[in-house]
Amino acid sequence: MKKEVYEFVSKKLNDKILERKKCEQCTEDFPIFQKDQELLEKIAPTVGGKKQSFTSPQFCPDCRARQRLVWRNEWNFYSAKSALSGEKLFSLYSPLSNIPVISNDEFFSDAFDAMIYGKDIDMNTSILTQIGELRKKVPTQATMTIDNQNCYYTTGTGYNKNCYLINSSENCEDCMYGKLFQTCKKCMDCSYVYDSEKLYECINVKK
Repeated sequence: MKKEVYEFVSKKLNDKILERKKCEQCTEDFPIFQKDQELLEKIAPTVGGKKQSFTSPQFCPDCRARQRLVWRNEWNFYSAKSALSGEKLFSLYSPLSNIPVISNDEFFSDAFDAMIYGKDIDMNTSILTQIGELRKKVPTQATMTIDNQNCYYTTGTGYNKNCYLINSSENCEDCMYGKLFQTCKKCMDCSYVYDSEKLYECINVKK
């Protein structure tokens, strides 16, 4: 984002620019606003009676947005094996990520006990580093689903029947290829459709 845009935002919102930094990802300059710093101070946790502090962002807003978007995978699927049983799974996680996955049934069964992976927090090591280490040790669900019928190839879904390759959808039947179907029937190649039937290549539709 251009310097002039940041200055316009600062003036328009009456939000002082405290410092300028160079993004470690794209090398573009970006500002740290006063309200950014106030937020960091507000959300900083107190551990053992001591107020912790957050450093200001190392990446520009655009690169931070890209990181958030990359983190939420809904469209890329992989073949994986259960870390518990070796069962072949449909997974959100690439084998290259080194994140162990298990089926939903295994995740909620007595065969899986997440407590055995517990460890004390090391206050001398970045909490994000420690979380990253746990991510590569503790098995997670290959996909996120609940109470579906015949909807194996879906994720972020619940209470659906006979659906295929949809995500972020609930209470649907006979739908395929899309995102955010809500209480729909026989819809295909759509996104953000609600209380609808027999739609094809539609977006942002409500009954």
